[in-house]
Amino acid sequence: MRPMRRGLALLCVMGCGSPAYLPDGGRPLRGCTSSRAVIPVKTVDVNGMPVAGALVTARNQNSGEVQSGNTDGSGDTNAITEDLGSGQIEISAQANDLKSNESFLVQIACDSCQCTHIPGSATVILQ
Repeated sequence: MRPMRRGLALLCVMGCGSPAYLPDGGRPLRGCTSSRAVIPVKTVDVNGMPVAGALVTARNQNSGEVQSGNTDGSGDTNAITEDLGSGQIEISAQANDLKSNESFLVQIACDSCQCTHIPGSATVILQ
């Protein structure tokens, strides 16, 4: 039994040591508590009226990762998330004979704990 206790004590010393620190060596790193970042997308026609049932597609220009989702009756979707990864995200949409002529660009930046996106939402105009 004695060798097993020594092993457990060694494991605790290695795994139960001081908390991890941020790269600047400052305050202790706390657990990540934020939820997954969602990029709210609204689709509208040239008159500013919502376009329901539009297929919204987002593509990370760096990695090629793609996400898509359909808008609800108000022209909104929350299907585009930080799962696309860091980089410039190109968002486009289409519904029946309407489509976006220009993509909306969003920048996603991720650190070790969370992702943020600029701007905070996207409005895609369908023509």
